[in-house]
Amino acid sequence: VGVVESSFKLPKRFDLKLVYRAVSSISDLKVPGYSTGDARIAWQSPGPWGFEVVGQNLLQPWHFEYGGLPGGLVGIKRSIFAGITWSR
Repeated sequence: VGVVESSFKLPKRFDLKLVYRAVSSISDLKVPGYSTGDARIAWQSPGPWGFEVVGQNLLQPWHFEYGGLPGGLVGIKRSIFAGITWSR
């Protein structure tokens, strides 16, 4: 597994995080290798509220991962979600 991460503090209270992952194949289990990336952009208000949008596994619509025993391959889909945070 290879991982490259970068985080940026942007103007106007924005943060950006980018992650790239490359995973080798597991030939004995017939799990193909894959590479994918995640991204998160977040904004923090001057008060306690924040907002974020996150995308995971963005470089292809889906990939297989090994699910363990007893089990087989698990298909992992691309996903995007948003969230609102509040902290004291």
